[in-house]
Amino acid sequence: MPKIVIIGGGVAGLSAANKLSDLGEEPILIEKGDYSKEKVCGEFLSPESLPILQNWGIVPNCYIHETRFFKKNSLKVTFPLVHLAGSMPRTQLEKELLKRARSRGVDVRTHTQVVHFVPATRGSDHELYLSSGEVLTCSELIVSAGRLSSFHTSQILYTGLKAHISGTMENVLEMHVFPGGYAGISPVADNLMNMAILARSPVPKKILSRFGQQDWLEVKVPAFGVRKLPDWPRTYFIGDAAAVIPPITGEGLTLALSSGCLAAEYAVQGDFKGFKNAWRARYTSCLRWGKWLNTLLMQPRLSGLVMQSCKTFPKLFEKIYQLTRT
Repeated sequence: MPKIVIIGGGVAGLSAANKLSDLGEEPILIEKGDYSKEKVCGEFLSPESLPILQNWGIVPNCYIHETRFFKKNSLKVTFPLVHLAGSMPRTQLEKELLKRARSRGVDVRTHTQVVHFVPATRGSDHELYLSSGEVLTCSELIVSAGRLSSFHTSQILYTGLKAHISGTMENVLEMHVFPGGYAGISPVADNLMNMAILARSPVPKKILSRFGQQDWLEVKVPAFGVRKLPDWPRTYFIGDAAAVIPPITGEGLTLALSSGCLAAEYAVQGDFKGFKNAWRARYTSCLRWGKWLNTLLMQPRLSGLVMQSCKTFPKLFEKIYQLTRT
């Protein structure tokens, strides 16, 4: 039986699988779906994620060099990025991570669910009963089951939307702020742009009409911050399963990639307590500041004040940017 099993094969789970393979492990990854389905995602790769991907031979389709904030379709403030960011479709990223993991011997099982789970105790391993009828046991369990998994309850506060749009634009990230939400637009491939919206539920129709008639993907988004998780021994929660970071930070995919690597490093050692301490040290502060920034931009008057203050005092934007890095 494998020493380590990963539940959830999104970006975080695939990151953990790739890192484990680099460390000489042969984990099993359980994914209930497959890798053909689009997901709501900003598809933005912050500068912190690029070294991880480049180490695995994965290169973004586009490099983003600037962020521009708009309000009421008027450009309010522009900020060059100190370090280049990137972008690519989420499905492409997952498929490239999947290809590398399988090429290195990771056993990835799609269309498979955990139908019953018995967590480890001090004297026993985890037991996972699969939809295939197989029972797996493992000493270390990495959970990357997403923001709305059955491992925890979630209070739904927002709606997330995404659409791919044919067309070209500069290699910049546009952020459009409106009452109760914001939208991010960026190029993700040749002649393809991604538009992602976060808004308090439901999204006003007049907001959607501003961005044209699109085939929107929609998802419910829970409250941001650290999740309340079950206290199971030797269980490493990563990505959205551990915490949901506001998309305004641009750190969603980076949190998934980096936390997957972090869990792999500690799971190999069997150091569950060390992982929890390292996770808190790395992510707690940026999650707190990200929630603060998200709250401000959701308020019409405060969002304008924030943008004007950052325009007047560019160092303020630099400070906010640093505080929201993972």
